[in-house]
Order: sequence, then C-alpha cells, then structure tokens
Amino acid sequence: MTNKKISKLIDIKEKQKEELEKQLKIKRGELRQNKEELKGLKSEFNALKDAITEDVLSSNVELYFQYLHILGKKIDSKEKEVEKKKEEVNKKEEQLLFSHRETKALNILKDEIIRDELKKTILNEQKNFDFDYLTRKFKK
Repeated sequence: MTNKKISKLIDIKEKQKEELEKQLKIKRGELRQNKEELKGLKSEFNALKDAITEDVLSSNVELYFQYLHILGKKIDSKEKEVEKKKEEVNKKEEQLLFSHRETKALNILKDEIIRDELKKTILNEQKNFDFDYLTRKFKK
C-alpha cells in the first residue's frame, strides 16, 4: 500500500472513531437518564411504602397495593432498560477501543512505509553520488 492510500484509510478510520465517540456519548447520556428515572421510581415506591397508615389500610387497600404493584413493574422494566443501556455502552466502548487500535496500527504502518520510502530514496541518491564519483574518476 502506498502512503497516500494509508493516509486516506487513516482519515476514514478517524472519522469512524469520531462517530463512535459521538454515539458513545449519546448512549452514556441515555444510560444516565434511565438511571435517574429508575432512582426516581424507587424513591417514589419507598415513599409510598413508608406512607402506609391506618387510614390508607382501612379505606383503599386494594387500590393502594395495585398502584404499588404497577410501580414495582415499572421499576423492573426500568432496571431491564438500564441493563440494556449498560450493555450498549460497553459494546460502544469496545468498538471505540478497537477503532482506536486500528487507527494506531495504520499510523504505525504509515510510518514504516514512509521510513522505507526514505531509505530507498537515500539509497538511490547514494547510488547516484557513487556513480557520478566513479564516472568522474574514470574520465580523468
């Protein structure tokens, strides 16, 4: 591969890496939001559980416990959603890490290609200098 091709490939990989970083930032924001919602649901559930009084128990016990049951289901659902978001964030982090490694490997390859091209150029220049020197020496 030539230096130009490697540079273009590196540019593409850098853009992919930037896109993954943006997606990761979005996923982390969603995860943070879901955690806050879950925290709110849990605190509401605990507040309602603690608020049981004789008046509540004597009047609308069935309605109260139905609401607690529904709230418990919402909490379970939100916990599953939080776990799913955690998995998505972990997956994006792995993709970003892989992309970073790819970019780094391509940069190393590019440096090696540049170094090899420089060596070839130096060798060719040295051959030309040697040829010029020898032709001048034999002309005398």
